[in-house]
Amino acid sequence: MDILWILKRQRQEITGLEINVTGTRRKKDPRYYEDIQVQYIVRGRRLRESSVKRAIELSEQKYCSVRGIFRPEVKVTTSYRIEQEA
Repeated sequence: MDILWILKRQRQEITGLEINVTGTRRKKDPRYYEDIQVQYIVRGRRLRESSVKRAIELSEQKYCSVRGIFRPEVKVTTSYRIEQEA
């Protein structure tokens, strides 16, 4: 939700946002996630890559409450893809 809010404030024309999350858990107890991969798929018209990248960074570093509950040793990698629509 943060990403949509930020992009709308940047006057980006968003038509969709999909987030795919995968991860690997430890084999020993406690079986928390060791690494997590987050892929954002942003759809819209005339989207600026710099705006999308900045919105994701702000969300992850400042606004995302979920990100704050991960253990410090959990490696989180982020990627994004922009799908421009006519």
